[in-house]
Amino acid sequence: MSKEQKLPEAQAKPESEAEFDTLISDLLDQFFRQMRGHVENSLEDHLSEVRTNGDAICRMAAAVVEFAEGLTADRPDASPSDGTPLSKLLASIHSSAGQSRLASHLEQLPFPHYEPVPGVPDSIVRVEADGTRTTGRFVNRQFRADG
Repeated sequence: MSKEQKLPEAQAKPESEAEFDTLISDLLDQFFRQMRGHVENSLEDHLSEVRTNGDAICRMAAAVVEFAEGLTADRPDASPSDGTPLSKLLASIHSSAGQSRLASHLEQLPFPHYEPVPGVPDSIVRVEADGTRTTGRFVNRQFRADG
């Protein structure tokens, strides 16, 4: 409570129920007037902030939509227009159809490709465009050939 706002001074005890109702009504009225002013100021501050940042937020949202469209533009199987619900696509991940979708997508990615070495944890095979296969590991995000 700021210094300008003061609590109402103590009054004599109301003699009747009507005086009590009037006192309570006046106190509640004063309280709600102060709260309304606070809320209106708070809302105005928020609206001002939204007006200030609204353009930036709209640009950011447009960039996210554009990025998402770019992710699915060259992949008709990922497009929402094919009608396949996401839940069915997720449920089919471990099926042969899901594995073939993954393999065909990975084959379309630029070289080099990376594959795990079966039975050897932390080992990776790098596959070059000419078919050269090199076994190694990633160290500080860089591929290092074994040997």
